[in-house]
Amino acid sequence: MSTDKILHNNKLPHPLARRFNRRKFLTDAAAVVAGAATVTSFGPAKAQSSKTVTILTWETYHDDPWVAEYSESSGVPVKVVRAGSVDEMYSMTRSGAISPDVVYVDTSSTARYLAADLLVPFEFDLVPNASNIDAGLDWKTFNKVDGTVWGLPYAWGSQPLMYDADAIPDEQDTWQALWNTAFKGKVSTFDDSFLNIPMVALAIGAANPYNTTAAEDGKIRDALRELRPQIRTIARGFDDMAALFQSGDAAIAYCQNIAIVAGLQDNGKNIKVVYPKEGTPAWVDNAVVTKSGEGRSEVYDFINAGMTNKWQARFAEVSGNSCVISPKVALQNGLTQARYDSGEVQYMSDPTFWNKMTMLQEQGDLDNRLELWNEFKAGLL
Repeated sequence: MSTDKILHNNKLPHPLARRFNRRKFLTDAAAVVAGAATVTSFGPAKAQSSKTVTILTWETYHDDPWVAEYSESSGVPVKVVRAGSVDEMYSMTRSGAISPDVVYVDTSSTARYLAADLLVPFEFDLVPNASNIDAGLDWKTFNKVDGTVWGLPYAWGSQPLMYDADAIPDEQDTWQALWNTAFKGKVSTFDDSFLNIPMVALAIGAANPYNTTAAEDGKIRDALRELRPQIRTIARGFDDMAALFQSGDAAIAYCQNIAIVAGLQDNGKNIKVVYPKEGTPAWVDNAVVTKSGEGRSEVYDFINAGMTNKWQARFAEVSGNSCVISPKVALQNGLTQARYDSGEVQYMSDPTFWNKMTMLQEQGDLDNRLELWNEFKAGLL
């Protein structure tokens, strides 16, 4: 099985580039957010009226035509801001660089947002289309913090190993493939400490990739040091990664989103997906509401629109991501058999698939992990 898509070219920083801590990361993100994210406004000319709904989401999640269609039918302007990584999404919200009403965060990040006092309780009774969610997706368990469910699932998926089978004909089955010197200069990953450190932790055999011991942290640092020469370019989003594979600048990578694979396959690339034997990170992305969206009917109306069977099936078909409605219903509402066969929707109720996954969890020492990641990017390890 396989799937994919693309991102934006980011050469690794010069080895002498100075490291920076989270405070600087947040400040820099606020300063450059206009260039780091795609912002699109739709609807009537008074797009900044009190009815405007601002969402912070991912590439491929809320395509412009769908949002325009919603705005035209509802009369509610929608501003869409797209992030390229978990770290970027959090920093934009935390720093005040933007003020979203809805943020589409993965379940493991919810506690992070709550600790920063960024969220309000979700009003599930205002989203009747939540009843469309397939029973095979255990989203309430994954999205619960201190006994409370904070958001509604919009998409789910895994972060597997992806490779170009024309460039690498031998089957791969382990994260250690990223360290194989035969692939030096053709390895890539994406710019996100929150998701990369757990992958490296799996590669070195950590018991819990999300909360590691001091000894395991030392092995992770060593592994990152060895991985650094393997990578010529770090991707800054889905399109960026796809572009690297399309041009041949990358042949094997840690896949940020399965949609990258789908897009590449659509463009004729022979991309394979592997769920490594050490385990594969998996996630559920949820709509959560911030203080600026609290109690606003238009905010929940937009969330509800994204939960219709038609919207969800179209989302899975166009992006290659996994929708949260049942596979059968998705096929009845526009998901083609070809996309179903190449994507992960088919595995929603398959326990053998979930047994290969390690669901993203709240992580300890986020500051240290971010610092380590920035040292890795700068070649300072």
